[in-house]
Amino acid sequence: MASSYKLTYFPTQGRAESIRFLFSYAGVEFEDVRILHEDWPAFKDQTPFGFLPMLEHEGKKSHQSVAIMRYVAKQVKLAGNDDWENLEIDAIVDSIRDCASKFHPLRFETHDEKKKVLKEQLFKETLPYFLTRFEVAAKKNNGYLAVGRLTWADLYFVAGLPSLKHFTEIDIIKEYKTLAELRTKVLESPGIKKWLENQPRIQLTWANFYWATIAPVFDEVTGIDTLIANYPELQAAKYRVNPFTVLKKWIELDIKTLHLCDQLVVFEQVDANICEKMAPAYKLIYFNYTGLAEISRFLMKYGGIDFEDCRFKTEEWPQLKPKFSFGEVPVLEHKGKVVGQSIAIARYLAKQVKLVGNDDWENLEIDAIVDTINDLRLKFWPWWYEEDEAKKNVIVENIKKDNLPYYLPRLEEIVKKNKGYLALGRLTWADFYWATIAEIFDEITGIDTLANYPELKALRERVNSLPAIKKWIEVRPKDDS
Repeated sequence: MASSYKLTYFPTQGRAESIRFLFSYAGVEFEDVRILHEDWPAFKDQTPFGFLPMLEHEGKKSHQSVAIMRYVAKQVKLAGNDDWENLEIDAIVDSIRDCASKFHPLRFETHDEKKKVLKEQLFKETLPYFLTRFEVAAKKNNGYLAVGRLTWADLYFVAGLPSLKHFTEIDIIKEYKTLAELRTKVLESPGIKKWLENQPRIQLTWANFYWATIAPVFDEVTGIDTLIANYPELQAAKYRVNPFTVLKKWIELDIKTLHLCDQLVVFEQVDANICEKMAPAYKLIYFNYTGLAEISRFLMKYGGIDFEDCRFKTEEWPQLKPKFSFGEVPVLEHKGKVVGQSIAIARYLAKQVKLVGNDDWENLEIDAIVDTINDLRLKFWPWWYEEDEAKKNVIVENIKKDNLPYYLPRLEEIVKKNKGYLALGRLTWADFYWATIAEIFDEITGIDTLANYPELKALRERVNSLPAIKKWIEVRPKDDS
């Protein structure tokens, strides 16, 4: 009998391994489909957004690795027992991705001296900073990263360790006893242990290794990429060796596979001086901007949830930053607990106001769309940190030329198929996220980014015209300039 789940990815661990861990841990049969890199161009159009991994189940497809993992975790009972526990887990997992993004400058830096400085900062400051906090969190949670028991956050953490070891050339958690014990518990669980013993391996010969070491010489001498333009098979053969060779010192690995670091939220009371204590059960803390907090404000206003909208000025941030566990906002405070991560907070609030799916697969569809919109948002991220105006202009032009034309037509078609919404044919929190994020695209590019996408524009206007949202937009504080 064929398994009901099919997971498709490249023949590496990467972003699919944590999902494979979940299936294997629970003993759930799944079809592990692996696409060779040379076959990817022909296969790409069969995926929802041209990305892997992809999960198929009962004739339906979904993408976005973390969204898939959240769905599978619910099926195998490694999620939270209530909405707040799931918020705690989501905040941890989302923070893993945040930390991974801190390695992106190293990936794109071409200047050797600058790369050396970036590496020193990452290895001497970033990893110790996070791992020390992981260790503390694991001790507080009975040896796990959240809610005092094994969850999918722990499998996500452990599944990412081999990728980081490739990059750092060391066992980074060796000196962190509780984290090392967590890794052992996960890897020694019967299902995962069996998976690691029997998982597929790519068969390589010494000829493959020889080609992988010689090919870069051609590029160095000629000053061009000698393979990528006209010789895709040779290019694929070169990169197929990289994840497997033990000569890691000589290979720069793709930082996309880096999924270890975690900005774990250590739950603590935020300093009362940030804003006055008031009656509402929820307190949302952020800059005096719409930004990443606006989705949560929209959701609470829509659902009639009374909340304390705590805002501070940009110049106050240096003094306030140390008061937050990982120096990031927005954060949501509720009944003495504090959690960060804007999307995790929004997902939790969406459950409270009934803007989520009716079952786990519907929630996977929503999560996949939200993560896809966030992927597009992150294309704008370098613009915020670039100080050189000429370089900022180049970033914007590349976004207008490459990223917007890739994402917006696909999102437009999805809205058409879903009766004017982004998922499930009805209003969900994905639509709220779109309405709040789309404003940022116009502000940065200086154009009406949705001028040629009437469905997406109408959706944004539909959300903004909801009575509670319309009223909020009319009275909300103006952003600091």
